[in-house]
Amino acid sequence: MKRLWLPLLLLALTVAPAWADVAADHYNRGNKLFADGQYAEALAAYQAALDSGADDAAVYLNFGNAAFRLNEVGLAIWAYEMGLRLEPRNEDLRFNLRYAGAFMRDEMPPADEVFILRVGRALAGHFTADEALAGAAAGWLLCGLAVLLWGPWRRFRWRVIALGVLGALLLAFFAPIAAANVHRQAVLERAVVVADEVLVRTGPAETAKEAFTVHAGMRLELIETRDDYARVRIPTGFEGWLPTETYRALRRDAE
Repeated sequence: MKRLWLPLLLLALTVAPAWADVAADHYNRGNKLFADGQYAEALAAYQAALDSGADDAAVYLNFGNAAFRLNEVGLAIWAYEMGLRLEPRNEDLRFNLRYAGAFMRDEMPPADEVFILRVGRALAGHFTADEALAGAAAGWLLCGLAVLLWGPWRRFRWRVIALGVLGALLLAFFAPIAAANVHRQAVLERAVVVADEVLVRTGPAETAKEAFTVHAGMRLELIETRDDYARVRIPTGFEGWLPTETYRALRRDAE
């Protein structure tokens, strides 16, 4: 039982990174408020830190913990997802996201994918787009270097071949991950429902016919926005319109 609650009680009480001083002040104030059990005030302080330019996994972790303490499950899931975009291997964020997901009212459908696609998706979730791009670039560089050295270093051909093989392996491993992450983070618009319950309608108006209902924590794909409504697609494939105020987009400029 200690393992269950530890991440949710965990605060990143380390020295704040090199943000603007005002953001660091909000962040540190939020930590003190959280430690005192003033979760609503702590949440507001973390939000102020984000609004002031803080973009760090520790802030999103603490933001999510404060939101969870206030039973704002959707807001907590959004925060943990945002943190994982920066540190995809952060075990506290990953555990807290799974834990908060257990409190969702909507069940996420299992992915209907073949084994190799599931493995690829899991691997992609362990690297940021920048990390995967760096790995693919290193592989490309090693392959190019092997080609350049093939003539001058012919007597060391096995070493050159090994260099080329290493580069090819790096390229084959990281290039698909980089493509998937760039698409997910830079092309595909994603969001999380933060309102407790939302009616999704067939059109961008309050008078439009009701299509279905979603609840806090549901992941969405944003298709288009019109006035104060967005057309979204949920994991089951159904589409509809909901108010933009009921979700938070999974991108830095959407807070």
